[in-house]
Amino acid sequence: MEIIKVKNLKKNYGNFTAVENISFNVNRDEIFGFLGHNRAGKTTTINMLIGMAKITGAILFGIFNSIIPIFVSVLYFKASVNNWLLLIAGICFLSIISTLPGLFISVSANEVFEAQTYSNFFRFPMIFLCGLFVPIASLPIILQPLSYMLPVTYSVDLLKYSISGNNFMPVFINIPVIIIFCIILFFFSIYNIDKKWIL
Repeated sequence: MEIIKVKNLKKNYGNFTAVENISFNVNRDEIFGFLGHNRAGKTTTINMLIGMAKITGAILFGIFNSIIPIFVSVLYFKASVNNWLLLIAGICFLSIISTLPGLFISVSANEVFEAQTYSNFFRFPMIFLCGLFVPIASLPIILQPLSYMLPVTYSVDLLKYSISGNNFMPVFINIPVIIIFCIILFFFSIYNIDKKWIL
């Protein structure tokens, strides 16, 4: 059983190719090692794999943290859900959108405390501007355009639609906007991790 599968992995630093078309599989209960001369791309390959593992782990942690309270409210408090598929999609999107800016920002920190402080500096205002607690129409006029620039706003609107049907934007607009934000944040996070993370 394969636990790691890499196919045609590439990495360039400007004109220098550090890794070119590496493919390998690591099976369960297998000891695997990299052998090669200096500057062959061994460390770069491991760094790329670890970077993706950290992003994936952070997103899964966010999904787990988001889905438990919702299931408790639905199962224990008997909260109604209008659309389960959109609820699960909204939770996943919200977790991704919440995780990636944190990863992007925290790369610049030297200590965990700094990373949390930097991340929360952006996350807390987003929570209050996204329409979760206060409807966007009730925010001061000067803050309303800012709300529409935040990716969390569209995920929260999708969650509101899936639970109560009380959304302010159509679902066919929310989902593409969320996907575009996710792609942009993912590539910015990968770029920042690649440039700044010390593994």
